[in-house]
Amino acid sequence: MNDESILTLVGVDATALELDAPTTGDPQVDLYFEQANTQLHLAAQAAGQMLFAARDCGRLLLKAKERCPHGQWTQWLQEHFHAGPRQAQKYMKIAFHWEEIAAKAGRDQAHFDLKPTSGSFLSLNGAITLLSEPEQAPQLPPAPIVDFVEGEIVEEEELELEPPKGPRLDNPNASNEHYTPDSVLAAVYECFGGMPDLDPCSDGGFPPNVNAGSHFTGEQDGLSHDWFGRVFMNPPYNPSGTIGKWVEKLLDEIRADRVHQAILLVPAYTDTGWWAALRDYPVCLVKGRLTFKGNEDAARFPSAIFYLGHNA
Repeated sequence: MNDESILTLVGVDATALELDAPTTGDPQVDLYFEQANTQLHLAAQAAGQMLFAARDCGRLLLKAKERCPHGQWTQWLQEHFHAGPRQAQKYMKIAFHWEEIAAKAGRDQAHFDLKPTSGSFLSLNGAITLLSEPEQAPQLPPAPIVDFVEGEIVEEEELELEPPKGPRLDNPNASNEHYTPDSVLAAVYECFGGMPDLDPCSDGGFPPNVNAGSHFTGEQDGLSHDWFGRVFMNPPYNPSGTIGKWVEKLLDEIRADRVHQAILLVPAYTDTGWWAALRDYPVCLVKGRLTFKGNEDAARFPSAIFYLGHNA
């Protein structure tokens, strides 16, 4: 089978290869370029088909998960899916957000297309990146503090909180792991319209507590990497001073326009420098004390949830 018949089989127009282009003067070099262009278009064809195959794979995984008994999905993936859970999660994300991907890709047909026979194509990672793009440029103006304890909006005034009872959780002898409660995560997913793109402070468990597109574990040290897209962060509360480093990193990533939206769960330590750095952003003050996942007792400190981004 010659090159032209191969292209016809996969749906690529051979005339688009410009086989009658000006020669280099060397017939052998001209042949090399002709064959290289053929392989280029075959590669583009395969890449275009890959995104659609990933979408269909994700749709089937979503259907399988709907029928999976609670708590068994990870085991099912390990036993029956011929790839890792991260790849499964990526395909499921593409399938779940397909309409959003198609709408955003359609804005710029000059750079990529969703048609599998297009000469330009949208890669898997490109599709994921589209989901990280904000609808408008991030805006970070001063905003009122939202106090959900009383259901009122409090503007330009100090909020006095009762001091935490017992040892603070960021003391050197305290635990460093505090898994976000499902009730908080459900609100995070709803606010983002899906799972966040990155959890930079992942517990490293399998599956991880936070359902996100990517995770940085303690061993990977999220402070040493660039962040991206929509971020949910529940930083380590110990040792003393760590929270400030994570808050500073988050603000740096937003200023660099790599992070477009962020939700941050922290203790409500209003006397700290990192709290002062966040005080101009919308914040939910949690009523009562959170019971972190895996603990029987409520935390010894109040909690706050900040939002940073353009969709306050």
